Amino acid sequence: MSKDVTTYFRLIGDALDVDQVSRVLGRAPTATWTKGELVQGSLLARRSNAWILTVKRAGDQCDVGAHINELLDIVNPLTKRIGDLMRENDFVSEIGCTLYVSDQMPAINFEPGLVAQLAALGATVDVDIVQIAD
Repeated sequence: MSKDVTTYFRLIGDALDVDQVSRVLGRAPTATWTKGELVQGSLLARRSNAWILTVKRAGDQCDVGAHINELLDIVNPLTKRIGDLMRENDFVSEIGCTLYVSDQMPAINFEPGLVAQLAALGATVDVDIVQIAD
């Protein structure tokens, strides 16, 4: 079963100003990155700035689509403003899900409605599955 699930939405860009994005979207990020900052636990440097909204859950649900839908419930009302920011500033968006699993592999299923919502955001999708000891 899944032990922890982290789902995130990121706006990424070299010229991204976190305060400006927060003002336009009307909400604060749960995390940010700064270009040149080291990735935690590595010697790799971030290649751009990022504004990040994260939802973390502990539990045993392994349905990636359900976790992304939960995040989209928060992000969808911001779709027009996100699109404007992306067009005006050459930002990219990404939605991702990281599952930490011990014994059961997750279901990865994207219903047509979910795919349409991701397309409306212009978001790439990243799913990471990390096997952990039970």
